[in-house]
Amino acid sequence: MEEKMKMVDMRPLIDKCFNEGCVFTFKPGGTSMLPCIKGSSDSVTIEKYEGGAKKNDIVFFVRRNGKYVMHRVIKIEGDGIWVCGDNQYYFEKINEDMIFAYVTKIVREGKERKESAIYLKTLFIRRFCIHVKDYLRRHLKKEAER
Repeated sequence: MEEKMKMVDMRPLIDKCFNEGCVFTFKPGGTSMLPCIKGSSDSVTIEKYEGGAKKNDIVFFVRRNGKYVMHRVIKIEGDGIWVCGDNQYYFEKINEDMIFAYVTKIVREGKERKESAIYLKTLFIRRFCIHVKDYLRRHLKKEAER
C-alpha cells in the first residue's frame, strides 16, 4: 500500500535532493494535467529549475497561497509566465521566482511517455472543448433549477 504524502511535507526532501544534484521522482495527485499526467498513477521526475522556461515545458510552482501546482507553460512575457493545466481552460500568470522545478520525465505503466507534436499543437482545441462543456453544464444546471 502506497502512503500519500502532502507536498508541503515532501518539499524539504525535494530541496535536499536538488541540493545534492539529484532528480526527484514521485506520483503527483490531481487532474489538471490529464491526459498527459494521470494523477496518483503516473510518476514524474522533476529537476531543479534554474531559469529558462520554454513554451510547452511542464513546470512545478508554488502559488502565493502556498498551493503546489504542476502546469504547462503557454506563453512567456517579459513580466511573467502564463501557465495552464492540459485539462483546464483558464490561464494563470505567474512570476518565474514561483517555479522551483520542471518535469523531465513522465512514466505510465512502466513506460516513459513522450508528448507528440500533434498533442501539443492541438491543446487549444482540448481547452476549447473543456470550456464549452463546462459552460453547458453550468447553464443546463441553472435551467433545471428553474
